[in-house]
Amino acid sequence: MSLSELILKEEYRTGEANLVKDFYLPCLNKSEIYQRSVGYFSSTIFLLIGPEIINFAKRGGKIQLVCSPSLSAADIDALDQGYDCDVHKANQEILHTVDTLLSDGKAIKNTEALATLIKLKIMEVKIAFRKNSAGIYHEKLGILTGGNCSVSFKGSVNETWSGWHERGNYESQDVFCSWKNGRDECQVKRHNQYFKRLWSNQIEELEIIDFPSVAKNRLEERALNSIDEIALEALTDYFSIGNEQEKKKTSNSPNKRSPLPHQKEALEAWKNQGYKGIFEHATGSGKTFTALTALKDHLAEDGVAIVLAHDRLLHKQWAEEINTRGYDTLSW
Repeated sequence: MSLSELILKEEYRTGEANLVKDFYLPCLNKSEIYQRSVGYFSSTIFLLIGPEIINFAKRGGKIQLVCSPSLSAADIDALDQGYDCDVHKANQEILHTVDTLLSDGKAIKNTEALATLIKLKIMEVKIAFRKNSAGIYHEKLGILTGGNCSVSFKGSVNETWSGWHERGNYESQDVFCSWKNGRDECQVKRHNQYFKRLWSNQIEELEIIDFPSVAKNRLEERALNSIDEIALEALTDYFSIGNEQEKKKTSNSPNKRSPLPHQKEALEAWKNQGYKGIFEHATGSGKTFTALTALKDHLAEDGVAIVLAHDRLLHKQWAEEINTRGYDTLSW
C-alpha cells in the first residue's frame, strides 16, 4: 500500500478525528521523507521520538526539521542589539534545552534515540530567524513523501504532544495530496518548492542556520552506534498514552526541580567566595531558579534577603517565580 491508496480527508480537526491515528501515523508508515517546519524548538519536540519514528528510520526514512528558538518575552524585547545578539541568545537557549533534556531521567531513552538519529544524520535540525524583526518564525508546514507521492499539511498543529494528541490542544489542519489533480497537486508542488528554498536558506525574510554545534555535540555524547541498538520497548510512546504528559509535568513540579550541573557549579563557587558574587548565566539557563535555591538555604537559617529588580517586567517575573516555586518562607 502506498500513500496514494490512503483515504485522507481534506481537513482534520481535534474532536472530529484522531490526528495521530487517522492521519499522522498512516502517512508516516508509507513515507520515506518527513519535512517539517514548526513554531518553537523545545524539549517537547524530542518527546515524540518514539517507536513509530524509529521504525520509520529503520526503513530508511529521513527527517528535516526547521524551527524557531524558544525565547522569553524579555529576550524578544531585548533584541534591539541586532541579529548577532539574536543568534547568541538562541544558541544559549537551545543549549539549555539540551541540558534540561539530558538531565531528565524519565526521558533519557527517548533522548538517546534522538541523539542517535541526529548523529547518524537521519534527523537534521535547522533554526530559523526573522531578519530585522523581533518576531519569530511561526509557520507550521509538513510534507510526507513516499515514492512519487507526497502529502502536505498546513494548520495550527505544532510538533508537540499538545499539538497532536486528542487530549491536547484544539487544532485543525488542511491536507493536500499530490495524486489529486487540480488545487491539491498544485499546492503540494508549491509546498515542496517552498520547503526546498527554506532548507537552503533562500527565503529573503528569513535566516536559516544549522543546529548549534555545541548543543549538537553535547547531545551526541549520548548517542548509540546504530539504530538497531535502540530498544523500542524502553521508549515512551507519547502518541499512545493519555495523561502521561500531564503526569510528567506534575512529577517535574517546581518544588521537585533540582539544580542542573551548571547551576550547582555556580552555587558552589558562590559559597566558596563567602556567599558573595554575581551569577552570570546565559539567557534561559535558570538564573532566577539558581538564585532562589540560594535564597531558600539562606532563609532556612533565619537569614534575610532583599530582591531588587530594575523594571516592572523583571519584578513581575520574580514574583511569579517565587509564588510558583512555593517558597512560602519568602514574603513578597
